[in-house]
Amino acid sequence: MFDLFGIEYPTKEITWYEALELAKQMTGERNGQKYTGLVFDEPKIPLEQWAVNPVDPDTDEVLLTKEPAFRKYYDLMRQYYSIPGIMDVGVEGNLFYQGFAAMNAGWSATLLGDWGDLEGNKGKIEIAPVPTWPELPGVHPYLTTTPMMIMKESKHVNEAFAVLLEYVSEENRLRISRKAGSGSVLQNKDVLSQYGADVPSYVGKNVDAFYEWTPAELERQSQWDRLVDYKIDDFAKSDDDVITFLRKLQEELEVKIKDEKAKQE
Repeated sequence: MFDLFGIEYPTKEITWYEALELAKQMTGERNGQKYTGLVFDEPKIPLEQWAVNPVDPDTDEVLLTKEPAFRKYYDLMRQYYSIPGIMDVGVEGNLFYQGFAAMNAGWSATLLGDWGDLEGNKGKIEIAPVPTWPELPGVHPYLTTTPMMIMKESKHVNEAFAVLLEYVSEENRLRISRKAGSGSVLQNKDVLSQYGADVPSYVGKNVDAFYEWTPAELERQSQWDRLVDYKIDDFAKSDDDVITFLRKLQEELEVKIKDEKAKQE
């Protein structure tokens, strides 16, 4: 699509606002077909670069209307949804896989799996670091993980710990990284640089982009974060301004937390 619309490929760090400008230039019609400049496999990526708490982990106070990062994020998404034609391609299914979306803000696993008749499109895709905020240059979304724990009631703690040590060993992490199974818990550059090396669709791709920026740090989370629903799809269709939408989200979340607390009493 960059070639179709005559747009130069970005080769350096770009901000989200610059990404939206590129999206505008590649949202339109060519040869009777509509295209969109940008899609989000995961719309929360720009928000996670701020590493902010929706709920205060100490006081349980909902912070959606008080933490400036939430308004910045929704302002950005409002600009995105306001691009004429950005949501109007008239094609079902994954627009990026099919070649009707120029850019996709997604995950490292995007090129995994069988794309069926669209397998050939993988060769037309390159990997770049996610756009950043002007206030947060070089900052990646905070990292998440699936914890592996030994139950305190276990009668085989030593054996279980030995299994965990093997799981995070350099040999095993390299095996997982080469298959693009997951990111590594190790900071070993040899492991990181071989991400996807055993997967044809990643060979020759810029996998270093996954590790180019520094992840934001989310120090603590509230137990009530699990109740948070940012309702981005609803926001895309809403006529509410950002402040009104956030206020409604906050009120709904406060009620959810109150109800959950009542159940625990």
